[in-house]
Amino acid sequence: MSDLLRDEWMAMHLDENRRLQMRSELQSLWKEDDQNHIDFRNVLPPKMESSAYQKAKQGSRKLYVYANSVIKHLEKTSKNDQMGVAIFDNEGCLLKLYGKGTFLTWAQEHHIEVGSSWRSEEIGTNIFSLGAKLNKRTSLIGSENYPEFLLNTACYLAHIGLDNGVKLGSVVVFTSYDERSPYLSNLAMTISRLIELQMFWLDITEISTGIIEGYGIISLDQSNGDNRILTMSKEVFHILGLRSRSVHYELLEAVIHDTEQNSEFFTIVNEKRIVNDISLHLNINGTQVGLTISTYAFKENKFHMDGLIIAINSIKRINTLLSKYSVNTARLTFHEILGKSDAFLETIDKCKVASKSNSHILLQGESGVGKDILAQAIHNESHRRFQPFVALNCASLSKELISSELFGYEEGAFTGAKKGGNIGKFEMANHGTLFLDEIGDMPLDLQAFLLRVLEEKSFMKIGGNTPINVDVHIIAATNKDLKKLIRQGLFREDLFYRLGIVRIHIPPLRQRPGDALLLSTSFIDQICKRHQREQIVLSDTAKAFIGAYDWPGNVRELQNMLEGIISTQRSDLITREEINRYLAFDDAFEQPTVEVSRRSEEVSVIKEIDIQEALRICNNNRTKAAAYLGISRRTFYRKLSTLDESKKK
Repeated sequence: MSDLLRDEWMAMHLDENRRLQMRSELQSLWKEDDQNHIDFRNVLPPKMESSAYQKAKQGSRKLYVYANSVIKHLEKTSKNDQMGVAIFDNEGCLLKLYGKGTFLTWAQEHHIEVGSSWRSEEIGTNIFSLGAKLNKRTSLIGSENYPEFLLNTACYLAHIGLDNGVKLGSVVVFTSYDERSPYLSNLAMTISRLIELQMFWLDITEISTGIIEGYGIISLDQSNGDNRILTMSKEVFHILGLRSRSVHYELLEAVIHDTEQNSEFFTIVNEKRIVNDISLHLNINGTQVGLTISTYAFKENKFHMDGLIIAINSIKRINTLLSKYSVNTARLTFHEILGKSDAFLETIDKCKVASKSNSHILLQGESGVGKDILAQAIHNESHRRFQPFVALNCASLSKELISSELFGYEEGAFTGAKKGGNIGKFEMANHGTLFLDEIGDMPLDLQAFLLRVLEEKSFMKIGGNTPINVDVHIIAATNKDLKKLIRQGLFREDLFYRLGIVRIHIPPLRQRPGDALLLSTSFIDQICKRHQREQIVLSDTAKAFIGAYDWPGNVRELQNMLEGIISTQRSDLITREEINRYLAFDDAFEQPTVEVSRRSEEVSVIKEIDIQEALRICNNNRTKAAAYLGISRRTFYRKLSTLDESKKK
């Protein structure tokens, strides 16, 4: 340090006229320092207590972490060992100092040390206090510094701020007075902007991943050999059931404890394995949390990081997606279900009332009456309507498959088990509805497992040893007489009572006067739109037949018949002959038909020859003969009885 520089500095302290040559903001700051009786010859920045320094670091963790990767890279690549960079918090604490050996030795000699306090009340005007007053980029060279220990320095400051417009701290480039250069001011600004850009990038990453419920992101910096958290979206805390807090640059192991029980997870992380939708459970404070994870290695060239991104999917989100995009989606509501008969309207009312309860429901009725449709409507009317609706047909799978479908399995549970295992229907339906169709066909031994799950509300996957808790509303359906199966030893009585807390019988179509024709009109409209056909109508005789026929296959048979006829004919009229042909009434389409314009309960003129002809055509099948004539079986038998009595007379 030259004598000339020292003389200039002393003149500014002792000669008020010389001080007037300083920048106006410095004049006012020096005046305050004089009033505070700062010992400018001997004052040094005080070292903070260890606890106070740690508290300052914790309070500026975001700044401390994000500045580190940017400046560390500059430190490694810079050839200039005469300069270094410091990070200050807003209270004047020197949080971190970067530089090579020569600079660090020089800094120590000039009392520029980590954990020291640079407030003007303690050491007088310095680069930090000037920056705090101006709130903009600035510099302080040589004799402009109030204390003597900074006389041989050149300091260049730029603020760091991007957190809702609030300043987070400052970056200061330090060098000796002889190495001063205007470009160092630009360097300070460049460093601060790089830090802000990194913070912006990571904040956007955190925000964008937090907008999807049940989906979270953890990004780790592993460049120093450990798992330091760069970002952890709020949704991760929600998925894991943890209190949301700042975890910037904490070790991942400090957030997800119990590394022994979570060894599978930490093996993937520590070995930087690239996995895709691996299903696993994390032990979080004694609670098992089901999720899937995917990992992506990254080398961030701009911010010079080497790490791992972990994408976490909660089972809840997976179930929601499965429910939304799978064939099991509950699409229909009560508003879309057609029916005007008293019997059916009474059934609908029972279903609506039952939907408000958490009690399990048993839907009973013949095949084709629409049990699956009502199950969807019940779900969509319930408080679980925004949760998954998952369906399983118990008659469509083998004994072995239905178990894995219901409960899922772990990887390696059996030969041919899918890599990563498989999620079961119960887990998919958690917090939602599980529709078990054809429950009467479930194997007897599996019924015991189902009963246990319903009682304990938990289960284990095949090959697994960790209980999975579930909250599932069961809607079961069957076309069989379960009480008869119980007597035959084919169905568990205790399961029947557990499933059938609410029992709803769905009437067959033959017991729903007027509904068949109402449904036909709707089905024809839907089918025509799907096939891009002009509107097709029913002939009068076709309408009469549809209204009078017993429809042993119920609604499904009616819908399939109309689909089949429309798909194979060009005409825009569905006639009685087409219906007879489809239902395979022998040679019916070649025989003269009887015009029927009213239902069976109304007066119709049907002669003996008509009844005999119908019986001949239908091979003495009275049900088909009644349908052929367009009357109900009851009316057919009554007329047949009347004719028999006439013959006796």
